[in-house]
Amino acid sequence: MKLQKIGGIGSIASAILCAICLVFFLLVFPRLGLVGPSDWIDPVKDIAAWSASPITFFLFNLEFILWSIAFILYMTS
Repeated sequence: MKLQKIGGIGSIASAILCAICLVFFLLVFPRLGLVGPSDWIDPVKDIAAWSASPITFFLFNLEFILWSIAFILYMTS
C-alpha cells in the first residue's frame, strides 16, 4: 500500500471523526446539561451527566483514541 493512500485514509478518517465530535458537542451534550465551557469544569454537572449516560462518554473517549490513530496514519505518509 502506498504511503499516499495511507495518509488519505487517515485524513478522511480524521475528517469523519471531527464531524462526529461536532455532533456530540452540538446535539448530545446539551441534552445532558453540558452547554458551555463552565459546565465542563463544574463537578456536579459533569458527574450528573456521566451518571445519566455513561455510554455517551465512553464513545466520546473512544473517538479521541481513533482520532489519534488516524492522525498517526496521516503523519506517517
